Parts: sequence; C-alpha cells; structure tokens
Amino acid sequence: MNPDLTLSPDRSAVCTHVWEARSLSIAQRLLAGAGKATLVAYHVGPIVTISSLAHGLGADGSVYIAATAADDASLTDLCSDEPMDVRLSIEKQAPDPSVQITACAVHALATAQWLERDEILDLLYSSFLPSRVAEIATAPQARTARLEGTRVLLHDAGGVTPVSLAAIADIHRQRCQKPPCPGALFNSPYGELTALERISALNCTIPTLLFQAMRRREISGALMSRQPVHINVEMSAPAVLCLDIDRTGLTLMRIDDDEALTGFVPFPQQVETSVELAEALAAL
Repeated sequence: MNPDLTLSPDRSAVCTHVWEARSLSIAQRLLAGAGKATLVAYHVGPIVTISSLAHGLGADGSVYIAATAADDASLTDLCSDEPMDVRLSIEKQAPDPSVQITACAVHALATAQWLERDEILDLLYSSFLPSRVAEIATAPQARTARLEGTRVLLHDAGGVTPVSLAAIADIHRQRCQKPPCPGALFNSPYGELTALERISALNCTIPTLLFQAMRRREISGALMSRQPVHINVEMSAPAVLCLDIDRTGLTLMRIDDDEALTGFVPFPQQVETSVELAEALAAL
C-alpha cells in the first residue's frame, strides 16, 4: 500500500476528532480479530515467521495470539518461557469479494510472553481470551502469547497514523463491560461483511451516490489518496467500491481504468447496529 497522498489536504474537510476516532476504531477492529495476522520473532536466529495464527483482544484489553505447530512447524522454534521481541502485522482486505485490495493494516513492535497451560486455563475460565484465540489455545501443540507494546502504526489510504495501544485497550474494555447489543455489527471480525450486505439491501448504488455527493461537497467527507489498482474481474469504469465500513463512516474507492481515488464519508455519529447504520445512511 503506497498511496499518493497529494490529496491529503482535503482531510481538513472533516473534523480532527473524527479522523482520530476513525483511526482508533479501525485499529481496534484489526487487533480484535479482523484481517490476517503475521508474527515475526526478529531476534531469534534465524528469524522465525508465524503466518498461521489467531489473534484478538482479550476482555482485559490485551492482545493475544495463538497458533499450533501442526499448522506452522516454525512455532517449535519459539518454545521459550522468556519474553521475546516480535513484530505483529495485520492486513485486512476490502470486504467486496470481487476485488483484492488491501484496505488497511496495522504494524506493531511488541514483547510476546508465551503463557503456561495453567495461565491459559485461568484465562479461559474467566472468559478473558478472545473466542478465536480460545479455540486454538487448547488444541494439541498449541502455544498462546500475550503481547505488550505502546502503540501500533495504522496504514491506510490516509498514510501512516500512530495509535495508542492503551487507548485501544480502554475502548475495548469499556465495550466488553456493556451488555450484548442486539444487531451489533462490529463485535465480530466479519461485521463489515454484514454491514456491506445491509447497504446493498438498502440500495446498491449508495457508495456511488455518496462518493459523488462528497466530491460535490454536498455532504461532509474528504478525498484521501490517489493510487494505481489492479482489478481481477471485468468492471465497468468508473465504479465505486466500499473499501472499508466502520463505526465512524465509509471509506470509498472510485476506480477509473487503472487509477483509484479513495475518500472517506463520516457518519453523523458512530454506529453499532444495523438499525443505526440504516439511520446514518438516511441522514446523509
């Protein structure tokens, strides 16, 4: 992901606190389980890369990962009781299955503490582990680790944004303490797929209409970047895709031949459920 950020001055069209909320929300979604994670233990000789693992945020706000040697033999090289320096990378594709576009990613330098079985059982009994990590944690030849760091770097169409891990942990803990919300979209790593289905059910031309309105400054929004893009299917140009759907708004990409313009349209207020999403779209 190497966008041309010459359009970034248009970010001033959206309030600073909205950009900050967007960065926090996207980073939290990725760390909570969205996207595909890779772990690199770069101080081990030779360097070990684990590319088949589950990741998520625990109820305590910590980042947890789990993998099995059956899926990745490299894991056996990390059997250490000592904390180790690692690099965590998580990439997420756009929700539209017809294209292969990396919508966003986070990267973090952290310390991994591999957990003993008793610690894992305590976390499971207290329901602290994220569900996908918990499914792997008790499997044969599995290893589970808690990651500690200070920040992540969010990479998206807006460039590179540092995001505080402590702030993400606070937001996640607060959400975990609330009662389950019926119709919640983003509690699951696959929530944006449901959100995309809801948008298509309302009107499949919504992305195009919103992008046009944003370009004409009829609604709040900002162009973020221009970049080349390769589409694997025949598509009538120009076309507008949902690059990401978040609590804070829609990240849209307008594709014209080999070029793509990316813009962000914020919701009037953050959404959590399908009903709130429909109301936010209607308000735009």
